[in-house]
Amino acid sequence: MVMARKVSQCSKSAIEAQTYMRIKPTVETARLRGQDPIAALTNLMR
Repeated sequence: MVMARKVSQCSKSAIEAQTYMRIKPTVETARLRGQDPIAALTNLMR
């Protein structure tokens, strides 16, 4: 995950890196379960 963050240029600041590290596992888990990643993130905001 660290390499993916660096490649995607999300580590320009500490806040961006933390945000990426919080979102990425949720997106990947949803994808592995065959769910819509956007819907999974939206459900977390409720």
